[in-house]
Amino acid sequence: MRLNSIFFSGLLLVLFFTIASCDEGQKTSFTIKSFDPFVNLQSEITNDTIPLKVDLSDAVIKGIRIPTVNQSPDGKFHFKFKLTNKNDKKRKYFYKIYYHNESYKHEVTKKTMTKPKYNREAAENFYGSWKDVSVGFKETASIGSEKSTEVKDAFRIIGNPRNEKRYFGKSPRSEKLFEIINSIKSNPDWLSKVKKKAKNNNIELEKQLYLDARHTIKNGDKSYNNRWKRNPRMGVYSFLIVVATEKALEELPDYITDISKRNNDSIFMNPYYYFLHGEGSALKNVIAVKADKYLKASTHMVPGNGVFVSFSNNSEPKCYDSLCGPSLDLFRNAHYKHHFNYINKDWPFKNIPVVKDIFKDDYTREEFYANKEKYDDRRVKDYPANPEYSCSTILPDAEENIITLVNPGNKGKEKPKKQQIAIETRIGLTYGKFRGKINFPELINKHNVWNGVTNAFWLFTESRRSWNKRNLCEEGYVAKGGGDKENIQYVDRATYSEIDIEIVKESKYWSKKKKNYDPAKTDNIIVACTNWDLACQDPPSFGEPEMEYGGQDFLLHRWYDTYRALTSKKPVNENEMFQGNHYYYEIGWYPDSIVWKVGPDLDNLKTVGYMDETVTKIPNNQMIMMVSQEFHHGDWWPFTPFHQNNIPYPKKDIKGVIHDMWIE
Repeated sequence: MRLNSIFFSGLLLVLFFTIASCDEGQKTSFTIKSFDPFVNLQSEITNDTIPLKVDLSDAVIKGIRIPTVNQSPDGKFHFKFKLTNKNDKKRKYFYKIYYHNESYKHEVTKKTMTKPKYNREAAENFYGSWKDVSVGFKETASIGSEKSTEVKDAFRIIGNPRNEKRYFGKSPRSEKLFEIINSIKSNPDWLSKVKKKAKNNNIELEKQLYLDARHTIKNGDKSYNNRWKRNPRMGVYSFLIVVATEKALEELPDYITDISKRNNDSIFMNPYYYFLHGEGSALKNVIAVKADKYLKASTHMVPGNGVFVSFSNNSEPKCYDSLCGPSLDLFRNAHYKHHFNYINKDWPFKNIPVVKDIFKDDYTREEFYANKEKYDDRRVKDYPANPEYSCSTILPDAEENIITLVNPGNKGKEKPKKQQIAIETRIGLTYGKFRGKINFPELINKHNVWNGVTNAFWLFTESRRSWNKRNLCEEGYVAKGGGDKENIQYVDRATYSEIDIEIVKESKYWSKKKKNYDPAKTDNIIVACTNWDLACQDPPSFGEPEMEYGGQDFLLHRWYDTYRALTSKKPVNENEMFQGNHYYYEIGWYPDSIVWKVGPDLDNLKTVGYMDETVTKIPNNQMIMMVSQEFHHGDWWPFTPFHQNNIPYPKKDIKGVIHDMWIE
């Protein structure tokens, strides 16, 4: 009996190890080594991360593509990996590459009491695979037993990589527009009709070409993929190669092989979660390998490419030239656009009738106070003005690669104006470090008197159309009437979003009742940092008045619960900010927080504002960058010692210069 027991036990051990070996053999029936996602960029590699300045050629109409044909002959990254068949039979394998933005993402897993689960917010992350989403896993050649092969292929990072239908539709910002225009130009009869129409409408031929092509698009196909509506994010990208046997491939769900599809819960499943943490990580004969090389993307909006003026603008063309105007070339290639501010005629200025250069005319605080009283009954009712002519106050310089912004002076003018100026970028993004290298004009003179201008570097929603809606607010965004308790309108999703740096002469406090402090006597100006969260009360600490970040305390202010913006203020020395050739401004917009920074150089940026998702709703739609020099209504800054109504009209031009604007 004892011998039989020993024999039986030994037989069980043999069977166990045999089964274990078979299982192990199934799990390791092949290997992947030497995965390199950038075979054609070896010269760029200095460490594990390749820095790449994104080429924006045609990005306005085609969306951002990484890389373009200007950076790689076929406009693609070429990758390779070594695949070894450890099976005893000849076999084919199947592979697919995925990319994932690591800098601006939600974590793919969510902690629970038991084990980590899928974080649904990770579906918002920017990830993709092949441009054609219908292409699943590609087949390799047959590989003999114990043989290896080097698999080579190519891919590109593109906008709307999941082919989401919300970004499809008719749009003049497409290659289709230029195809139609070229068709018109190549058809003599059609072109003759368009020329006649342009003459009858008294407009330039290029504008008429645009209008006719746009009309054709409006009546055409709705299936165009506007990839620019969900541009690739900047920052660091990682890369994942997944290989499976034919049998294992059958076990993969279709929403993983085709990332345009949703799972049974009608949500997108992030493939990084599925293969590295989820069900895919436990599948036999499926191997997922993350590359040890990364890509770091950044993109610059080039001032020297010019400024586009909308074709719908009816301004006289007296100031148009090749670098500023409504031309088809600028429509396609300019990274900036002339922005015209909305003028609220329900909120007029009541200005003193004085024109002064507060810097050269030695305008003292005593003179300011005297004029405030002197002209109390002789006020001029008017409004902040937009430029009289497009391109008259925006001056791009291709040689210097700058754009000069001008608030015109009023020397000798019978009817003076406080004329404001604004410019916007034309390529929207979601999240990133948005940076500006700008020489804003001085705001206060040696007596600390303010010229009334608000210098601003800010982000603004790219579109108010439904494709650009923000994420859900369960409590509802205040869409209208925040100050009118009886007429508030709520929406669960909004398209409006805005994040500001505004530089003004203001009090650093939110109350006038501060002893031994008079903002008129300081040479500081205020950097106000604002997130327009539309009073969404979903954040768990909504209404919290203070945050700590980086060893600093930031006081947060909202005028009342339904006020649509949350703001903090920090004083900065005016001479430091405006006396040099330029200063740097940064809005770090992340999925869970916003960080505002300013400084004389990139190595010495000072944090001047911070908020996170615990106190404010962070936007997740696509935004553009804005630069403006505006004359705000005085009641917007109630604690300033220099109300807008009491500030003279400027005598001389007020100039600012954009040197560079970019996103990392």
